[in-house]
Amino acid sequence: MKSKKPAGYRILILILVLLFGLAMPAYALEAAAAETEEAETEAADAEAPSAGIDQLYSYTFSLEGDTYTLPFPVAYLLDKGWSFVSESQDTMLAPKEMSWDESLSFEDLELRVRLKNFSDSDLSYEQADVVGISVYPSYSSEREVAFELPGEIKAGALVKDIIAIYGQPNYESDYEINYGHDGYAGLSIELDRNEKNEAIARSFSYISVFLPASPEDIDGLDLKDVPDIADYIPPEELGIKLANMVVSLDGKLLRMPAPLSELLTDGWKVAYLYGGSYDDSTVIDPSTSLTVYLTKGNAVLQTTVLNQSRTEKVQLENCRLITIGERLKDGYADQANLVVAQDIGIGSDRRSVVLLYIDLKPDVSVYGTLETYSIDCYDGTTSVSIEDDAVIEIQIRTGW
Repeated sequence: MKSKKPAGYRILILILVLLFGLAMPAYALEAAAAETEEAETEAADAEAPSAGIDQLYSYTFSLEGDTYTLPFPVAYLLDKGWSFVSESQDTMLAPKEMSWDESLSFEDLELRVRLKNFSDSDLSYEQADVVGISVYPSYSSEREVAFELPGEIKAGALVKDIIAIYGQPNYESDYEINYGHDGYAGLSIELDRNEKNEAIARSFSYISVFLPASPEDIDGLDLKDVPDIADYIPPEELGIKLANMVVSLDGKLLRMPAPLSELLTDGWKVAYLYGGSYDDSTVIDPSTSLTVYLTKGNAVLQTTVLNQSRTEKVQLENCRLITIGERLKDGYADQANLVVAQDIGIGSDRRSVVLLYIDLKPDVSVYGTLETYSIDCYDGTTSVSIEDDAVIEIQIRTGW
């Protein structure tokens, strides 16, 4: 029996019309929307929590017989004899900055950690907090790191048993399963096969970049759990540096991650909320991110917003924009007029992009005629894609 179509169904049809115009017939648009609705329904069913999912999202694990809960001071590991492989312990992190994965060793064992500075002052790596940990098989040691997740999940566990405990993952393939979203909080498990050709856990990456329920749990630091939106200071100019994470959206200057309210007061409207409906009373659960479609005239903007609080529900408008982007598809742009440093936008020439990135040592990927330049900025990632010597896509993602 077909279910009644949700209120957002018609809105999604309108979004598709705005995106593709008359390039697709009406029946094709409705079919596309129906597929999206079905996919969302399946995703919602797949994400139904099991009894063990609360344990998973406690971010508590056992390492070499000791119990830890993310985030925690890296000093706890250093006191147990772990040390930085690259002797990077004196590397500094700016306030709120997060590191890339750093290797730690203990005797013949090795693992990787991701560090974050939650304070308002510069801190060294050895003063920072662990927000992510990755444990993987060793090819040089006779023994493996003793690592165990809630529910007694460890390397070699059958995937079917993991799913029985944690429920259906958000993403599943022959090589990996993921619980959580956006790389900010959750669990990623790389897979292998045992002698019976059954899928088993091979390695783990466990991460939570948010504050704990009680900020004082982090070594007594005095931290704000609920970011004050009033603290947001709009930028005065676009500037010339990508690392400033300042963009212009239809003429509105934003410093990412900006409050969604900055766009709502500039004429943008919430057209579609992935996984729910929207009105002025809509609140978002703690540590939750979700996709929001915004419209302004003929422009359509897909964003991801995040409630940064670990403990409090907040109104949607007070969530932070953590991703925004614009792309050219079949000759038609989103018309959001997204511009980054040095006035780079959709249609800008390749030379301008190369000059912007030339001193930044970007990651460059080439796929056919498509070139993508990406850099990891102070608080996120900016990528620009070029085809036929012109910019066709810009994506901004913050490090929250």
